[in-house]
Amino acid sequence: MDKLNAATWLNQKINPEVFKLIEIGATDELCGFSKHDLSPFLPILARSSLIQPPEGMGRGALHPKDTLMAIAENDRMNNIVNILSVDFLALEMDVKKEMQLRQKIGSREQDSVLLQNCLIGIAVDFEKNEAQRKIRLILSDILFILSQIHEPRAEYYMKSSELFDNWIFLDDICDHLSIALVELPSVLSLVDVCEALLHVKYGPWIICRLVANLPDSFTEICYNLISNGDKCEEESEGGIVRLEALKLLCRLNPRMSLLIRSRCVEMCRMPALTMFLSLEDNDVEKNLIPFCTGILLGNDQQVRNWFSAYIRNGQKRKCDSTNSLSRMREALFLYLEKFLSPNCKTIDSSNVVRASTLLRLICALKGIASFKFNDKEINDLVNLITLKAPSTPPGENASGVNSSFGEILLLMAIHFHSNQLSAISELVCTTLGMKIAIRVNSMTRIKQIFIQDIFTEQVVTAHAVRVPVTPNLNGDQLGFLPVHCIYQLIKSRAFTKHKVPIKDWIYRQINSSTLPMHPVLPALLEVYTQSILVPGTSTVGSTKVLLELTNEPLTDNEVLAVFKTFHNLNLAPQLLILYYLLLYEDNRLSNYRNLIQLGKKVKTYSGKLFSQIPIKFLLQEAQKHQNNCGGLFPSLLKLLTTHFPQLCIVHEWLEDSTSLSVDGSSLSKGRKCQEVEIPKDSFEKAFSAIGDQPVDAIKLLETCKTLSPHNLWSHSKEIVSQIRKILPPSVPRKVQDLYKDIWYLLNNVYPRHLWEITSNALLPDGSLNLTADELTMDPLQILRCDPQVYRCPPVLNILLHILAATLASSKYFLTKHLMENLSPAPPGTIVQTDVEKEEMKNALVALQDSAAVQILLEACLPNQEDKDGLASDLTIKEVQSLICSFLHQMFISDPMLAKLVHFQGYPLELLPITVRGIPSMHICLDYIPELLGQPQIEKQVFAIQLISHLSVQYALPKSLNSARIAVGFMNQMVSGLVSEERAEVFIPALSALERLCIAFPPLVEEATGLLLHLGKVCSAQNAVERNRMCRVVRNSYLLRKVNETQAAIMKHVMLDRRIL
Repeated sequence: MDKLNAATWLNQKINPEVFKLIEIGATDELCGFSKHDLSPFLPILARSSLIQPPEGMGRGALHPKDTLMAIAENDRMNNIVNILSVDFLALEMDVKKEMQLRQKIGSREQDSVLLQNCLIGIAVDFEKNEAQRKIRLILSDILFILSQIHEPRAEYYMKSSELFDNWIFLDDICDHLSIALVELPSVLSLVDVCEALLHVKYGPWIICRLVANLPDSFTEICYNLISNGDKCEEESEGGIVRLEALKLLCRLNPRMSLLIRSRCVEMCRMPALTMFLSLEDNDVEKNLIPFCTGILLGNDQQVRNWFSAYIRNGQKRKCDSTNSLSRMREALFLYLEKFLSPNCKTIDSSNVVRASTLLRLICALKGIASFKFNDKEINDLVNLITLKAPSTPPGENASGVNSSFGEILLLMAIHFHSNQLSAISELVCTTLGMKIAIRVNSMTRIKQIFIQDIFTEQVVTAHAVRVPVTPNLNGDQLGFLPVHCIYQLIKSRAFTKHKVPIKDWIYRQINSSTLPMHPVLPALLEVYTQSILVPGTSTVGSTKVLLELTNEPLTDNEVLAVFKTFHNLNLAPQLLILYYLLLYEDNRLSNYRNLIQLGKKVKTYSGKLFSQIPIKFLLQEAQKHQNNCGGLFPSLLKLLTTHFPQLCIVHEWLEDSTSLSVDGSSLSKGRKCQEVEIPKDSFEKAFSAIGDQPVDAIKLLETCKTLSPHNLWSHSKEIVSQIRKILPPSVPRKVQDLYKDIWYLLNNVYPRHLWEITSNALLPDGSLNLTADELTMDPLQILRCDPQVYRCPPVLNILLHILAATLASSKYFLTKHLMENLSPAPPGTIVQTDVEKEEMKNALVALQDSAAVQILLEACLPNQEDKDGLASDLTIKEVQSLICSFLHQMFISDPMLAKLVHFQGYPLELLPITVRGIPSMHICLDYIPELLGQPQIEKQVFAIQLISHLSVQYALPKSLNSARIAVGFMNQMVSGLVSEERAEVFIPALSALERLCIAFPPLVEEATGLLLHLGKVCSAQNAVERNRMCRVVRNSYLLRKVNETQAAIMKHVMLDRRIL
């Protein structure tokens, strides 16, 4: 009977509304509560009503009259008044002594300063004595417990106490202890007292009553109890007691429950408490499921591991209905049963999102926390999963996901057919939005169901091509789409194996794509082109059989149809078609030998087709909008440098990148484009009188600069046809510069066609009409242009650009020609004829390049018209600068070309121009000795002159060594040449000797010896051959040149103080 009364009495709840009012100080609202509701708060209310109010304020100002009456009528009021009259100063001194005593090792419970002369039992003593004695009895037990809990113990310490184990005394204990904590703050800490109370029988209940009377300490007490708690509190007796205390405190102040739960998660302590708090209001949907989902799928790995360990350990213990894990399991599956109906096999659209959220949590519990289900729970889950969902589930459109369940299942079937079990795991993890470990060996049965009963491979391929393409497919669309399924089927060669055509589906999807580009589309084109050109294999029995190539490439008309409407801002289809063409060309050439051996004839896209595609424009747009192109730009650039090197000229890309950084990185931020209608005949009218009235031409060209690229291209023929009219020197330079800018804008659209019409426009009247293919086969034809081009720097700049592009195109054409005309040989071997062809190709390329260099060098020499004053010196110098810059690019791209050109030689008067104007001329120092060793006298003289100019330009130790070699070589030639050859060599070489001495003064002594030796030889020759007047004259002239050179050297030495 006593136990029943104790349970009934202890289960009486403290009213949280009263606690809230007392916490915020709204005591005037307490009058509406009953005597029973106010009873737990009697110590704080009594003490506050008995304290002296501030001056000028009546006692009713602290508590209303009704509240004071309710307090006064309580039976415990007299006891609390007696407690407040205790001498707390004397008590404080005894408490301090007691604490010092308890700190001593070996102190016994009977040894107490607070309890003296305790001859009868503690319970009897407590019941018979006054308030002073009762407080001493209570504090004595608490201080003893505090001294014991700090000692290490194997088991949880529970204090057996006559005082605290008797529920009859609990009200008195709470009243006395509440007042003592307030009156003795310097010696008694509520935190320590609460920790001690966890070790007595009714400790949690007493803690709740103490906090109710000290509301300001609520957060501190809760946080301290959590920080001292266990990671899994239900595994120990002390953890269960602490859990019960926190549960009572959260019921006392439910407004703080979420904060307490967050604190547990933050400190990774007391997971069972978090479960009880989540289940407190019985709202599974809004409380339990979001909390558990956030824990398991959050970014904090430590919290996830802590909660997973709680679930795993909880399942190992004996099942108990009061267990927090059991209650969570029960709540989840009761919530699940709401979606099930015995006679209904569909789920209402309003429940789809809620059921999906629950299933996602259950997947997380199973995959991350190893949650185990019983048979009934498994049946309920299967029943829920197999419910038919509406065709358009709510929630998918709201989240921006346009995929469907059917496409996910189709993609799973594809992975099962190709035995890509790890890909299925990734698919499941991506769909659920969590990273879980899925054992591959557990998929055997599911795989069998998929590939044998539901989706056979033939069914998969036949169904896939009938799936509609995704409209406006872009990178912002999440989830699994038809394009994922098609990609996997092409990759596994399923379409090839079952001879299902897929070209039309891919073409429709390309045309239905938009920016930002979906990341699967480039990968789709890669596997598609490989399926066209690279034979796949299929296993029949134990042997592998080559599959027939059944996928068809896109036709020319289909390719060109995409570019008919590419003036809009959506360039995704055009970029994808360009990527497909480049990939196709790359795969075709890489596998050409294998295709020939298999006897397969594949489609070849002509150069004429590529010339109708704005390749460079598309590449520049991809570069500007790389974030929207799904990483397509690097792949495009790689393929373009391989198959269209003429579009990847370095200095042009540098200029484009500079203008891009100035104009902006997007079309809208760059050059402002206008749509202006320009009559076709306006160009002819403006350029007909360009020499006398250039204003019209300038206005027209400036208007052209504001046009959009494709509007400007519509006037390309009219613009290019006027190029020869700007060649004369009388044309203002501004017109020529504007024309060059317009030409380069056109070059960004259809460069190959522009080069063709520009080359024909620059040729003299009556010349052949060149095509782009003819220019590729013979790039030097462009140099047969009007001679005025070589004295018009802006047009010469255009000519050099076309020449560089056609030379690069010619090299690739020859390489491609060799790859398409390989000699028959076994796979993996190279026959001798292919090596010979490669050598012949390299020789032809070198011949073309060197011929172009020689022609351009000749253009640097002043002609008769220049000498007559038709071209200014500044124009000639600008022309020379342009040509030298062009030759520098050629030399650094192919250093052997520089060696070939200098072994061929060129006019000596060009050496000062080339050495000063071509920065890469220093590479000639490497082969000076080899050039000096040539048997031709003119090449030896060229080498001596070359080293002299290089020494002046590059006064380096390496140049000094070459200069010494040149001086020594000339010294040997003095005696080794006949009279005619000697004059032929030394008359031009003496000026080089002078430059060598100027560049390197230490050579003056060797040069002087050389000149003396040469002079003596010439004098002796004259004495011997007096009758041969021509030789005497030649030797006399040479002797005079020797003396002049000697005088020039000595003059330089005498006047240059740095040498002396």
